[in-house]
Order: sequence, then C-alpha cells, then structure tokens
Amino acid sequence: MSKLPSAGSAARPIRFFASLLLVTALAACGGGGGAPTDVGSDDAVADGGSGVGSGDGSGDGSGTDGGAGGGAAGGDGSPVDGGGGSGAVPVVDTSLGLDRRPANASCLAPGEPGGGIVREQPMYPSLPFEGALLNLEQARGDGSHWFTHTRDGRIYRFTTNGDGSDARLIADLRDRLTGLEFEGGLIGFTLDPDFVTNGHVYLHYTGNGASPLQAVISRMTVRGDRVDPASEIVIQRIDHSTAIHLGGRMAFGPDRLLYVSVGDGEFGDPRNRVQDPEDLHGKLLRYDVSNTRPDAPFEVPVGNPHRGNPLCTNGTSRLDCPEWLATGLRNPWRFSFDRASAVPDIWLSDVGHEAWEEINRIGPGGGNFGWSIREGSGCFGGGSACSTFSPEGEPLLPPYYEYPNNNFAAVVGGYVYRGSALPGLAGDFVFADYAQSQIHVLRGNRQRENLIAQTPGNPVAFAEDNAGEIYFLIYAPTGTRIFKLVPTGQRGDAVPERLSETGCVAPDDPSKVLDVMVPYQPRAPFWSEGATKDRWLAIPDGTRIRINAQGQLDFPVGSVLMKSFRLNGRLIETRLMMRHTDTANWAGYSYRWNEDQTEAVRVRDETRVNIDGQTWIYPSGSQCQQCHTVVGGKTLGTTLSQLNWDLTYAASGRTANQLHTLAGLGMMEPAPVAAPTRVSPYDE
Repeated sequence: MSKLPSAGSAARPIRFFASLLLVTALAACGGGGGAPTDVGSDDAVADGGSGVGSGDGSGDGSGTDGGAGGGAAGGDGSPVDGGGGSGAVPVVDTSLGLDRRPANASCLAPGEPGGGIVREQPMYPSLPFEGALLNLEQARGDGSHWFTHTRDGRIYRFTTNGDGSDARLIADLRDRLTGLEFEGGLIGFTLDPDFVTNGHVYLHYTGNGASPLQAVISRMTVRGDRVDPASEIVIQRIDHSTAIHLGGRMAFGPDRLLYVSVGDGEFGDPRNRVQDPEDLHGKLLRYDVSNTRPDAPFEVPVGNPHRGNPLCTNGTSRLDCPEWLATGLRNPWRFSFDRASAVPDIWLSDVGHEAWEEINRIGPGGGNFGWSIREGSGCFGGGSACSTFSPEGEPLLPPYYEYPNNNFAAVVGGYVYRGSALPGLAGDFVFADYAQSQIHVLRGNRQRENLIAQTPGNPVAFAEDNAGEIYFLIYAPTGTRIFKLVPTGQRGDAVPERLSETGCVAPDDPSKVLDVMVPYQPRAPFWSEGATKDRWLAIPDGTRIRINAQGQLDFPVGSVLMKSFRLNGRLIETRLMMRHTDTANWAGYSYRWNEDQTEAVRVRDETRVNIDGQTWIYPSGSQCQQCHTVVGGKTLGTTLSQLNWDLTYAASGRTANQLHTLAGLGMMEPAPVAAPTRVSPYDE
C-alpha cells in the first residue's frame, strides 16, 4: 500500500486557465464562491498529436490481453496478465510503470443507492410522431387513454395498454403559435374534470399579441375525434415582452377549479412585475370555469385575495388583479396536487435564477413566495439586507424545500406518491432536475434522496395515472420519451459511510491507499483553489477498460476512481466515482477528513467549511453529476489525450507512459498507435 502523497505538479501556476472553458460539457461547472472549481472532475484544453508506444507484445503465454499490442511480458499465463508460460519465472517489463496487474477483490462499487428502490421502465417506444412531449394526462374516470402534446402545437391520444403505435393526432394548432424559438408554443394542456361527458380541453399557448407576444388561456371542445379550434373560448390573455420564463402548467384541483402558472416573463424581473399585485406575471392563477360562456369565460373563485376587483385585461389592471391566488414566483414550470387531500395541497417547483431551486407548498389561501425580493430563503443577488415583507406589507413565505443550483440546475416538480406499486415512497414528493438528469424524492422530514442517478435524457415533466403511479417525460424529439417508475425489489444504500470501509484504503489507516488501486494523473487537471490532488483507479479482476469512439475510457461495471485533495499538506477531502454493479450508472461520493486525519466520513448534502481562510465546498452526490455528465464522459479526466504522458510510479520508482502501462498490465485494451495528447497548462 502507499501513503497518500502530497502531489507537487498540480501546485504549479496555470498559464491559460481560460482554455478550460473550451470543454462544453464542463463550462457550467466552474467557480462558485471559493469552491473547488472542478467539483470532482478533471479535463481540459485542446488535443495535440504525438502518439504513444503500445508495447512489443513480448510475452510468450496465452493470456488474451497479452501478446501483440502491449501485453505484459511475464505473468502467470492467466487471461489477465498474459505472457509467462507455465512454470516460467516472471520477467518484469521495465517499460511499464508497475511490475504486474494488482489483484482487486475489495475496492469495488456496490449497488447504486436508491437504485434498489425504483427503476425507470421505458414506455410507449413506438410513438409514430416526432417532437418533445410536455404533458401526459388521463381523463378522470377513464384511464384507457393518454393525452399528450408537443410544444409546437400538436395534441395526440393513444391507448395506455399498447406501445404507442396507435397514437392519433386530435389537434394541430401550429398555425396560431409564436415564440417557439424560445420557451413559447403550446406550453400547457389539461382535461376538464368532466371531459368524458363534455369533451372540454384547456390550453395555454403563446400567439401574436400586442407586446409582441401574448399568452392565451382558453377552452376548446372535442367533437368527434378531433379538437375543434372553432369552439375556442378565450379565458385570459397575458401580454409578454419575451418568450422566456412563461411557466405554463395548468391543472384542475380537487376543488374543480382551474389553476395556471405564469412566470415573470423576463430575466431577473427588471420591471418588478412579480411583486406588483396589478400584474399577472409571476403568479399562480385560479379560475372557476364551470359555467364558461363566450361573454363570461370564468368566475373569480371565493378565496382569491382580490376577488371583487375588475378583471385584468391582457394581464394588467389599475387595481389588484382578482385572478391570482399566489405571487412571488419566478418560473413556476410545474405544479401538482396531493390527491390524498380534499382541499388543494399544491406542490409547485419554481426554477431558480442563479442561487436556489425551490419547491413551494401552497394551500387554499395562496401567499407571496418572495421573488424578486428574495430567491429561496435568501436575498436575490446576495447579501442579507432585503425585506421579509412585500411592498404591500404581507410576509414573504420561505420555500418548503430549496437546494443550490450552482448556475447549473432546473427543478421539475412531480407528484406526492399515492400509488400502490412503490410503498417505500408513500406520501413522499417525487421530483427531478432537468439540467442534472436526476430524479429525487423529498421525504416527509424534508430530506432529499436520489432515486435515479442518471435518467436516459433530461426530465421535463411528470405524469400521474388514475391509479397514482408516476411517469416522467424526457426532452427528446424521437424514440422513447416516456418512462414509468417501477420497483426493483433490491436494497437501498450500500455505499460505505466511512472511507475506511470502502476496501480502497487501509481500514486502520485510511490515508494509506491499498495496492489494489493504480495511480493516474491527467495531463491537464483542473485548478482546485490551490489544492493538490492525487488519483487512483481500480477495476474488478478479469475485466479491462475499453476505448469508446470519443477517445474516452469505458470502465467496466464495478470500477472505482478515487481522488484526494490536500490544502497546505493536510487531507481535506476524498471523492469516489463509482460505476455501480446493478445499474451500470456512475455516481460520485464525497468524504470529509477529520482534524486528526484518521478518518473521512461521507457527505450527503452540500457542506461549506472554512479551511485556512478559504471556503471549501464538499459537494452532494447530485452536484457531482452536474459536471460528470454523459456528454462529458462521466469520468472526465480519463481520456486518451489526458493519460497519454509519463507518470512516475511510486511502487516501482519507474517513469512510464500511463496508457502503455494500463494496456501492458492487461487492464485496458491497447491504445491507438497515434493516440492524441493534451497540451498541459502547467508547461513552461
């Protein structure tokens, strides 16, 4: 085993830090209040062109990974080592950094936390139309069909027990939509509580208006097997200056009233429209549409704060608008009702600006949730001098739950689970993050847990069938776009709480790395606020690393990558990236070292600590996924170009090319002869 060293090369000054931003998948991950800017990743700058020797294939045994292309000379003739026929004395290939491949029976990724509770089941793979879906809904009292729509204005119906191939177009409203280049289009759709008998559907879309975009909330009626556009009755018009932050969700509550979310319509609410009670921007609207007529499209429900005032034509008035129930919202993309409550218990997700993602609970009395005086429970723009009251003197309500977005998050609200297939989620709120491609559950104690570490695409909305089971939609134009949450029947969280329990370090001294791990060092690592970093990798016995078409190393299931950080010579954090055995997903875990340097304990939520005068951020698992994306290669620093350079291996004292060493040990398939290399920002 080896003691965690204090690496020197990573401390040299960066010559061109800005070039790190060239990596598209990582551009959103830098900086953030003194945080380590890599947040658990290493990758950078442009490719060069020199090649790497891949060995001479000098072994004489029959190992499948030895022989031509870089097999290790010597060894025991196993499929792992190659070379060294029966009874031969092992011969050390001194061109490699290590004498032989380490056996690894301890440093292995377990099953994925939460992955043992639910999994995603692909649904309706044969939908015959293109377009990302924004909604999925069943009629009350009739679960035989789903209704869905695309943002460009098409509405479809298909049976619930098929594969989606029978989907039929029931409305095409593309000729009346504008704002599609941004967030506009058909942004909301819902069915009347009595749809089975009256055929009414409700729409929220953007069309030509006076400013120059106008949102329209209206009702149409299905006649025959099509929605009849001529039946439209407009309920509300709202002028928008831009096609961003529109909200859009609409749904009927248990009170049979129609609820519609409207965003602030601008970036940062520069005109303070959200806190203006005479403006409908940044509000949750509520209508009684039970007696809709062309001359009286709705009534203002009892309980709306300003019931009795004149209606807000085109979204504004000279008196407080009677249409809204709640205010202080930025971009309320999705909301839902807890079906177990006889009175409206609204769970609304509000996409944050630059600091916090919010989940708000709204009751029948509404309330003011603070934007744009506050963002989350803090002040918008930072500081602590903002008011806790609106300009009218009403208290600003804190979110029910919030989490930091670090400039790279977008909360997508789901549902309180009330189905029967997943009893472990009963009464818990299921939601997602679009940017992080993850699904979470918010427990009754307001603790967030990860359910699915990496969805097949960006989750954009949830759906609930009539039995209370939950589905989610990913933002994709073709292919499978609908998934159902189903049970796996497996365990919960098997990732160790202490670093000493991982099997990667010595149990009695976790600062010592076990010899089951192989050190590595990327050519151009990220700057991490002056911290030095050391890295190791471990893969299961009998496996090897493949090389994908993008030049990234494809690690086998069960692999573990470890990185330790030091400030002023002291260990402060160790991070593990694990490719879990049951799901093949990658997930990251952070461990915080104690003052005595005797143990590191797993960190579940973001933690900020002052260390030697600087703020160090220990990321949560979901924050690790912000940079460790599918596009970025998940492990990021382990590409051909990053590892195509020499490293001095402490165990042997030899300096050798890292790709040549991994291939020669039988841990990786041979690298291309002309493997690329990266330019190091540390070189003189």
